[in-house]
Amino acid sequence: MKTEVEIIKVTENKVATEKDFVAQEMTIPLFINDTPIYQFDCSPSHLKELVTGFLYTEGWVKEIDEIVKMETKPEKILVYLKESKKYELQKINITKESTSYNPESLWELMTIFQNKSILFQETGGFHAAALATAKEIVYFFEDIGRHNAIDKVLGCALLGRVKLNDKILLTTCRLSHKIVCKAIRVGIPIVASRAAVTDKAIKLAREFNLTLVGFAREKRMNIYNNCLLQFPGG
Repeated sequence: MKTEVEIIKVTENKVATEKDFVAQEMTIPLFINDTPIYQFDCSPSHLKELVTGFLYTEGWVKEIDEIVKMETKPEKILVYLKESKKYELQKINITKESTSYNPESLWELMTIFQNKSILFQETGGFHAAALATAKEIVYFFEDIGRHNAIDKVLGCALLGRVKLNDKILLTTCRLSHKIVCKAIRVGIPIVASRAAVTDKAIKLAREFNLTLVGFAREKRMNIYNNCLLQFPGG
């Protein structure tokens, strides 16, 4: 997922030729039932997880059994579905199984999450996403694309038939309308990021019962919609 290149590094007092690590990038088209649908610009790993997550978060499937066949070739990805239709968004069902988080647990998870972002630390060219319980990170992926990182995490969970209604999605990216859509489609009740949130994302979260948290870092956070977070003493 990274490669070493020769660069000319310029600082205030020095110009030097050095070696540096940069992120690898690949472009690969997706065909659904032989129709070109999308083109991924992504990191060259975990393509099955990426495509599975994309199919779920973009509304192409709701169950893993709707995917009849998948072929990940170097030049293209072929997917065959039982039906070529897209599902509408549905409100997140808040149940007793949905874990009630608190700010302290979120801060602890975000610290662990940030420390796992090795490729970002080495190259500065990756986004990260993770699926977590209240106590630990279950799946973690990095990718050059913020949507791709999220799709890989969710695709991995869906392939493993992991239930998502008591999990939290952590990400390094801005929480846009499209990112929030992805979480709602798979029924994740909480999304938290160290970055900012858009107004359309907030509106969607409030409409579909998603707990939405931005700027979760350094013992602070902004909560834009709250269905599950609990606070000490209340």
